[in-house]
Amino acid sequence: MRGVRSVRDAEIAGRVIHALAEDGRLNVADLVQVGVENGAVQLTGTVDSAEQKEAAREIAARVEGVREVRDSLVVAMSPYADDAELQASAEAEIAEAPGLSLKDVGVEVDDGIATLVGRVPDAAREQEAEAVAGEVKGVKEVVSDLLVGQARRDEVIEIVDDATLRSEVAGALADRGIVVFDDATFVADGVVHLRGHVFSQRDAREAERLARAIPGVQSVRDELVAEEEIPSRSPDEELAARVMDALGRNPEANPTYVKALAFGGDVYLVGQVDSIEQQIASIEAARRVPGVRRVLSGVVISDRTSVASDDKGTVATRRFQRRRLGPLSERQFRRRR
Repeated sequence: MRGVRSVRDAEIAGRVIHALAEDGRLNVADLVQVGVENGAVQLTGTVDSAEQKEAAREIAARVEGVREVRDSLVVAMSPYADDAELQASAEAEIAEAPGLSLKDVGVEVDDGIATLVGRVPDAAREQEAEAVAGEVKGVKEVVSDLLVGQARRDEVIEIVDDATLRSEVAGALADRGIVVFDDATFVADGVVHLRGHVFSQRDAREAERLARAIPGVQSVRDELVAEEEIPSRSPDEELAARVMDALGRNPEANPTYVKALAFGGDVYLVGQVDSIEQQIASIEAARRVPGVRRVLSGVVISDRTSVASDDKGTVATRRFQRRRLGPLSERQFRRRR
């Protein structure tokens, strides 16, 4: 108890230490030191959060005999929190804060610096958002790019629901030829969570960029895993990945709802397309991939109105489907081989 100048100060210091320990919200023995001089309490040391720092001040101030509380406590920064974790924490705090919403205020974190984006009605809300983000442990600095004030009469703010944003994200990725395997992407309160597997880190970065560019998206959390980062992959998985890449690069095919499975050089296409033309284009694109021995298809046509009007071609295609491309389960496919 450094700083104790009298028996009276020593008693006060003891009461403060006891009160802090009894409260249980912070570790007094290891991290917080209490000094008292003429009834003025000096708190020093390290705590885990801004909440603990404020709690220590309040507890000390309530102790009998304390005339003043001086706070030199430091909030520790976690060395393990990366930008994505900090962003997730800041978004969670904003979502729970009264008067704030992720639909209005978004957060982007780069090298520990949190940038606030969006619009708030007044300066008080901006200050509240800054305070909330600044309390996240590990955030070094908060920068506000918020628009403050009501929209001009000639300014139209379109409110986009999460389902629409999810559809626009999927469309943007498909238009760019980015294939997401095991796609579990979802949107919550304007925040896009990209989940699934892509071919490369380049695709992952491009997917994040495309999602951020969609109007109405507050922020993007990139949780995509690049296939190139997976150390072990069987030859069949490699062949299936090459087929999916070929489908994604073929403008006449629709790889968004088509997946390829490979077994010993045989490729089985499953999913659905909008037309017979897309079905045939998918099959032909798969056939041209080196290493493909045979292509079987379980692809279903979801929109019959887009079928070509050539009756002869349509009949021929349906015969081809019945002979070669009838829908098969994976077990049936293996049995047929």
